[in-house]
Amino acid sequence: MNMRQTRNKWTEENIYYLKTAYLEGASLKEIAGQLQRSVSAVNKALERHHLRTHNRMERLPALPRPTVQQIQQKKRLEAQKRQESLRKVKFHWAHLRKCVSFEHVLLWLRTQKIFVTKSTSDVYYEMNGIPNTQHQILLKANVLREQHHLPIFQVKGVTNA
Repeated sequence: MNMRQTRNKWTEENIYYLKTAYLEGASLKEIAGQLQRSVSAVNKALERHHLRTHNRMERLPALPRPTVQQIQQKKRLEAQKRQESLRKVKFHWAHLRKCVSFEHVLLWLRTQKIFVTKSTSDVYYEMNGIPNTQHQILLKANVLREQHHLPIFQVKGVTNA
């Protein structure tokens, strides 16, 4: 009895079916079943006839591990950056939260050559002969301060501060 198996050669029809089925997305198991071959044989035929749509990923060399000194230095730098950013945030909020009196706002407007007078009934203020509330005057003053790149005023009882 001959122990050798006879090789089942790949015909042009088999290669054409392999190519179309593989490119259409059929699984290797389905292709092997239709061609009456093993999945391993289908894989080898794909390689042999350069029909693969993707290559095997090349193994990248491993990156060197950081030393203990590098890790400690990185942690120190991160801590310094965190402290600096916290200082900036604290300064920013402290600067914005600074409340002034409404009279201070009126004095600043006077330095800008804008005169505001209190009405005779003490209910509203007049700016250029037009009646305004404290909110309106503060809004106009803050718009003017933003144009001059100055921090805005916060007045206790008028703003939400």
